[in-house]
Amino acid sequence: MPVVKVVREGIRITVLGLIEPDAFEFIENRDLQVEPPLAVLRSQGQALFEGSDLQILLFHGSWEMARQLVAENPYLDLVIMGHQQRREAVQVGQTLLVENGYAAEFLGSVKLTEKGGEWQAQHQLIPITKNLPVYPFAREIVDHYYQQLNGEPGH
Repeated sequence: MPVVKVVREGIRITVLGLIEPDAFEFIENRDLQVEPPLAVLRSQGQALFEGSDLQILLFHGSWEMARQLVAENPYLDLVIMGHQQRREAVQVGQTLLVENGYAAEFLGSVKLTEKGGEWQAQHQLIPITKNLPVYPFAREIVDHYYQQLNGEPGH
């Protein structure tokens, strides 16, 4: 299961990736097995996020399922979505759900600040244009990814 736990500036962050099985309905690969996200969170959600100050879900699926996941798991602070290609940010209880649109037109930015034990989120869509600055850290990640794809030695 894709779970990443990191500590940044003393904040314990857990990021979990889940996908809705229907997102792969067009793929005929019988070996592909995807557990329903509700089942995963019902059986393991609390344990996966235990000890975290900030709980982030990366979710590939429908908005309807995302809302259901948040309704049953209100401890989630942020859900970053993909699949329906909407340009939308919606607050559901204490959880922000965001999706950044279609065809990489926008870079989504979410600024999180803690106030009174709760996370406040501000979402911004930044148009991807030639004027968008290159961030060295992001560039390193992209370069490393392309090196892996091209099978370059040492990666």
